[in-house]
Amino acid sequence: MIVAQLTVFAYPSGKKTHPLVVSLQSNLVDIADSVVVAPLTPAHLLANAGTRLFPEVLVDGTSYRVLIPQMAAVSSRSLRGPVANLTNERAAILAAIDLLFTGI
Repeated sequence: MIVAQLTVFAYPSGKKTHPLVVSLQSNLVDIADSVVVAPLTPAHLLANAGTRLFPEVLVDGTSYRVLIPQMAAVSSRSLRGPVANLTNERAAILAAIDLLFTGI
């Protein structure tokens, strides 16, 4: 299953602290049954975290932080119904990934 980049999904395994994940993998890459995602956590749980590494995004009017350092590959079958798309946050998310891997 090809998952569109920057699509937000419900993630039942994430419970209350990580109820959503965002796909980070390019639409052009289809690797078996997995997709690289980063969890989203309610922004108030990371009130003191920098927004550059943990970009703040809105999903259905609620603020979340994207936990870029916790990105991982998960089974695409574990993702439940797309709930949002963060294409408008692309620059901030890619900047966080760049900071994590290159320090820039």
